[in-house]
Amino acid sequence: MRSCLLRHAEILTRPDVLPYALFVLAIVVYSGALFLLSLPVGWITPDMLKEYMGTLHFENKVAHFWYACVVSCALAVAACVLWWLGLYRKGQVLLASPVLPARHERWLVLAIGLALIVLAKAPFLPDEGGDYTGFVKGWFDYIRNQGVWRAYGTSFSNYTPFYTYLLGIAAVLTPHDASPLIPVKLVTLAGEVVAALAVYRLVGLRYSKQSLVPLLAPLSLPLVPTVLINGISAAQCDIWHTAFLLWAMYWFVCDRPALGMVGVALAVSFKIMGALIAPFMLALLLRGRTPWTYLIILPLVYLALTVPCLLEGRPIADMLFIYSNQFYTYGSLANNSANPYWFVPNELYAQVLTPGIVLSALVALAYAVRTAPKLSEGNVEIMLLCAALGMALLFFTMPKMHDRYLFAAEIFVWVLMFMRPHLWLVALLFQVASLSSYIGFLMLYQNIFPLSYEARMPYAVLMNAVGIALLAYEWWQLPDTPPNAAEMQEYA
Repeated sequence: MRSCLLRHAEILTRPDVLPYALFVLAIVVYSGALFLLSLPVGWITPDMLKEYMGTLHFENKVAHFWYACVVSCALAVAACVLWWLGLYRKGQVLLASPVLPARHERWLVLAIGLALIVLAKAPFLPDEGGDYTGFVKGWFDYIRNQGVWRAYGTSFSNYTPFYTYLLGIAAVLTPHDASPLIPVKLVTLAGEVVAALAVYRLVGLRYSKQSLVPLLAPLSLPLVPTVLINGISAAQCDIWHTAFLLWAMYWFVCDRPALGMVGVALAVSFKIMGALIAPFMLALLLRGRTPWTYLIILPLVYLALTVPCLLEGRPIADMLFIYSNQFYTYGSLANNSANPYWFVPNELYAQVLTPGIVLSALVALAYAVRTAPKLSEGNVEIMLLCAALGMALLFFTMPKMHDRYLFAAEIFVWVLMFMRPHLWLVALLFQVASLSSYIGFLMLYQNIFPLSYEARMPYAVLMNAVGIALLAYEWWQLPDTPPNAAEMQEYA
């Protein structure tokens, strides 16, 4: 028995098997949690159950119980099928190759994954986040009532025009008397599809085309807890700028820096959160992997995206200063963000803001200088690792960060986990820390947590610090690589 357990443990910890095992384990944990939260048994008291059920939108709580039972059973069966298809069939360990023997089995895995995504997202569809009710719903109704082009000529939104274009497409395709909730969430789901395709291409650079891992990685993306809460629950659109950054990483790895810079420009044009990639971009420039002249792509793409609004009469200055206006909107050092500024009293805002920005700039510069020699050509793991660390460091050292600003780094680490499975702890720490921040912002599910928001945040800051430290240790172990001839010429 002991030798059998050791043999299975050895198989499960292999780099080509562990990502698959973790995905199956996540399915089992999710199904078990969903079922347990539907039963007033064990450590879940009736009061906790009542609070939890009150946050859901099932009018009939008995119907929710049976939904939980069906979903739990479906997830458990799916986990068993995936395990059989991926690890054991005819007594062989398939992922050790890693090769999937038959095309129809690959399609079966895809179908199971899509079914799991639908089942996982369904309970969150009726949720309305604070930003949706306070801002996005009004923007959507304004576009629908005024007409798309007429609306674009006015300053009805404090977001960049890029996002309002997507809302405009959704508004045109939505009946006038229909609720904006589902169309707005479909915009977010479309972003998840774009991001999943980028993940498939990125992970495909690490594994063969016959491997199961490049298929499992994008299927797991919509099931990431922060993606579920951020998108289908809160109707946020952070997945879009993350998707553009993922595609930018793919193009940089494939040595197509012009397209990579376009991806970065689209991310920054969508949300200022995309600018957190700046330390990594500086490292690429210092290494010579991207020509400095390509920086002109950033303003050109942003200006190109303002053209429809300009044609309708919206002032150019209004669109150029959107991000600067956002910067001064909230006079807080930490807007629910799990970084050290959460501990600083807001009375010290004026005294801490400038030194904090200078500190983050120095950290970013030091990171870029030290990272540039590590960026070996065409290595997707190193590129993802360095980019994730750069974004996480900037989030942790910069004041005025919001609770969702670590989102892209979380996704990068999640994707990286399928290539370096031992980083699962970093992915877990980032997820738990961000969820602690999200819950305080959404005010939807906080009653089921044993700690108050104020009591959770110090632990969230600590988890982010530990996660960044582990990521930095992995980064520090990367060897310096000599530049090739093209990089030397660009650097010169």
